[in-house]
Formats: sequence, C-alpha cells, structure tokens
Amino acid sequence: MALNVWAYFRQLSGKEIFAAAAYRYDEEVLFTINYRADLTTACYVEYNGVKYSVTRIDIFEGYKQDITLYCKRM
Repeated sequence: MALNVWAYFRQLSGKEIFAAAAYRYDEEVLFTINYRADLTTACYVEYNGVKYSVTRIDIFEGYKQDITLYCKRM
C-alpha cells in the first residue's frame, strides 16, 4: 500500500473510451505514476475521495520509469 504517491491524472477522451470498449475494457480515467513492481489489477487508486479500480497497467515499452494505470470508478 502506498500513500501520497505523485500521479498525473486525466479523464479519457471519448475516442479513447470508444477504443477501450472495442477491447472490452471499461475505463474512465488514467493515472501515470513512477514505476512500482508491486502493482496489479487487484489494486485500487483513491483520488479526490473517489476510489478507482485498476483495469489495466501499461508499462511503456518495458522501461521501469513510468506506469500508466487505466481505471474505472468503483
């Protein structure tokens, strides 16, 4: 469990939501954080008092720098 981790947050665009639906993902927002090896889709993110379940984790080209977490509201 990590507390107060810096994250970039944004809501997905309509185009991104449509594309995610084509792959059967149900996503609304994304968070970009520093690399952490202990994250799984069993984790959740709490942002501004709202909890989001992690639907997908994108480690950009396998580099251990940033991770993008695709999430949906719980």
